[in-house]
Amino acid sequence: MVNWTKHVEKAAKGLLRSDEKVLAGVKLTQDQFHVTGGATTGGLVAGGAVGAVVGAAWDKKLEAKHAAATAAQPATTDGDLPARSVEFPRTGAIAGVTNHRLLFFRASEFGKPKELFYEVETATIRALHERDFEKKLLQGTPPSRQVTIEFSDETTLTLWALTGPGNARWLNAYTDAIRASAHIA
Repeated sequence: MVNWTKHVEKAAKGLLRSDEKVLAGVKLTQDQFHVTGGATTGGLVAGGAVGAVVGAAWDKKLEAKHAAATAAQPATTDGDLPARSVEFPRTGAIAGVTNHRLLFFRASEFGKPKELFYEVETATIRALHERDFEKKLLQGTPPSRQVTIEFSDETTLTLWALTGPGNARWLNAYTDAIRASAHIA
């Protein structure tokens, strides 16, 4: 099993302040349905030329369902707040939390953190909301969790991670570490 905290510690060498320590790490996905870099859910349906056409049509259908489901639910429990403009890479991201900051690294083709693309101080976090999605639109699609971080400037950052057997433990440790670092309940 991959130890995401160790991967973040290695990637963060040279980036950490003298009093800073990595508390947890986790692998994030771009959104709820695109579970791996470059691969989409349609690729799970069928292969070959016919499969590509069927898969593309299926992806559009799932994306429409996802957009409708997202629009029907509030971004946070406190109402609609504007999102921070953070461009997550299609290959996914590896996120870390230290006793001072959230760190986001681009995932390499092999799923390891490579370069830092965003960071933010945990002192600016005022709330963290989590929502599990167990409804599976496609057989074999793993359950996921949406984590919305609310900041003191009244913006939000929404993260997605799989909650299957390989990642749930790391995701729970990550959200617990954010709460500890930001001193929120």
